[in-house]
Amino acid sequence: MEEKNTPDSKSIISFLNPLPILIGLIGLIPFFGLPFFNLPIAADKTIFFTLAVILGLMVWLIARLMDGSFAFPQTKLLLVAGVIILVLFISTLFSGAILPSFFGGGVGDSGAFFYTLLLFVLLFLAAISFQTVRHFSYFFFAVLGSFLLLFTLQILHIFGVFDSLG
Repeated sequence: MEEKNTPDSKSIISFLNPLPILIGLIGLIPFFGLPFFNLPIAADKTIFFTLAVILGLMVWLIARLMDGSFAFPQTKLLLVAGVIILVLFISTLFSGAILPSFFGGGVGDSGAFFYTLLLFVLLFLAAISFQTVRHFSYFFFAVLGSFLLLFTLQILHIFGVFDSLG
């Protein structure tokens, strides 16, 4: 009845990796400040960041549940960040305005507990995803590609190509 080590389950588990989601997050988030959307810049970046981090966490959790083992990186940075999250959670519970302290006053409120927790989850996902030089090079090329594309768009904007967009 043991099915966790079949070839099909290993290919599914290796497919369920948060690395492509993190690379997509890093590569695409600069484009959410461009004038192609009607949302405020902070709102659309925050919504995209939130959805990408939650999706990455869900993919990692599904892969770990299918694999049957949870391995956490043993780094002091994650331990310290976890303590900071715990202290922030306790201070949020004892604040005068609990609901705004948890979720913030609006979209993009980076002082809220939820947003800080998302940053901790991103740190955790990065710690488990970028353990090899090859994986980190994917991240580097996503940042470089995003920079080159944004640079090209800015040059086109300087020469008036996008003046009709507003």
